[in-house]
Amino acid sequence: METMTKTRSKTKVKLAVATAGLVIAAAAALMINTESGTDNQAVAFCQNYDKGIVIQEQANDSLQTLVNGCQKSGWGMSDVNYTCDDPSGSSSDEGKGGKGGFLHAYETKWKPCVGGAVEVENGPSLIISTAADTPAANNFSLGDKDLTLASFSFSSNPNAAEPANLKISELVISINSSGPRTCLTNFRLVGEMNNNLAAPVAAVDAKKKTTDYSSSVVFSNISDFDINTEVKRTLFVIADVSDQKLCAGKAVKLAILPDYSSEVGVQMPVKAINLDAEKGGILGEKDIMYLPNIGKAPLSNLKQGSGSQLKTFIFGVNANEFVFYTTKLLTSLSADSPEGTFTPSANTTIGKFKVCNSAKDATVQYMDFGLYPYVQEGSPNDVKIKIKVDDPASSEVFLEKEMDFYKEIAPQFGKTAFKDADFKNVMIASGTCKEFRVTMDTTKLKMTQFGVARVVWADSLNHNIVANGNQLPTPYKALFKN
Repeated sequence: METMTKTRSKTKVKLAVATAGLVIAAAAALMINTESGTDNQAVAFCQNYDKGIVIQEQANDSLQTLVNGCQKSGWGMSDVNYTCDDPSGSSSDEGKGGKGGFLHAYETKWKPCVGGAVEVENGPSLIISTAADTPAANNFSLGDKDLTLASFSFSSNPNAAEPANLKISELVISINSSGPRTCLTNFRLVGEMNNNLAAPVAAVDAKKKTTDYSSSVVFSNISDFDINTEVKRTLFVIADVSDQKLCAGKAVKLAILPDYSSEVGVQMPVKAINLDAEKGGILGEKDIMYLPNIGKAPLSNLKQGSGSQLKTFIFGVNANEFVFYTTKLLTSLSADSPEGTFTPSANTTIGKFKVCNSAKDATVQYMDFGLYPYVQEGSPNDVKIKIKVDDPASSEVFLEKEMDFYKEIAPQFGKTAFKDADFKNVMIASGTCKEFRVTMDTTKLKMTQFGVARVVWADSLNHNIVANGNQLPTPYKALFKN
């Protein structure tokens, strides 16, 4: 197959799509010099919708819309199809889209058209999406205050048939929870400059719900939230976490749903006014496009995972998920955790790390490490490696176990798989840190890496919690035989 090249032009082109509704003119033209082919283009954001895709080339660029259909190119007519994909698998990285990293790509397939181009006559005026910098999925403590739980972006679609200056006057945020609806209180809506856009709302409206664990917060009389085709606006939702025990281990997720309460007809979540229309026209259902996003979930409670996580997909613009416990642990490598060269011995220190507790007492039940050891050439096929975890200050031992390298470590791709029974429980008092030292028999090793893979703990209400306030695993440090 001959090599195919394609360049993209910034020229706006009106395209033809027969059906009305969510139809948007393309923001870019294809310059194609072959009759058919496939190409990929890296972008910061990519979202499929029924007529094509919506993209951002870089994190700070305006949203563009590319519509499937018959287009004019530099060398004739082409039937073009766009799809979002993620060849690197990096789209799961939390929140990095707002930091300039390319997390996505879109694929373009084209072939000769049958027929000619027609023009798009209608399209939505307002695009609502989850902001690239919406807070990452996380875990918080009961009673935490002033938490930013979601951010949403609003754009006046520059590719609509009639681009408009818009004003948002009311917004409904859906609160989806696996626990009581009262787990979040004191809701605030703020803008990019941390300015209040509406009066605070003390509690959810339990009447505006779709299930026993769904409810809504209505922000009325929103001020200073005008949008035009040149400026994308972002707002943030802030709330407090209740300290009631029923919220422990429960998950919460915020969203903007196209129909937030199907009581009578469609309940639209936003009241937007077209300032360019005579007497200010209110946008209807077909004037608003929601870019679906399911959101991501944090590590949660192992034992009660099926009950604490939000499993149901709710169509709409979903932020990420949060789970609440009585406290939160933070794990990090100690500053003097070894790296570089080591002298093989039966008791080599390969890692040191701290576990810090932010609120109420917690008990560490067990932990797992990433070791990635490399056995010396000529070693037997039944290499045993003894691992010990203790307190470097008191030498109190929490784990001492011999592991078969080929049967217990290598099959786990270098990670340990300890059980609760292998460890002595360690209580970490409120507001304190505990340091752990890991030693290992390195007599048959020429190299190893060390990092903390997970810490499993319990609070006063839940056990087997893998949630950690920061992302695990920790960074790895490498050690090489002298």
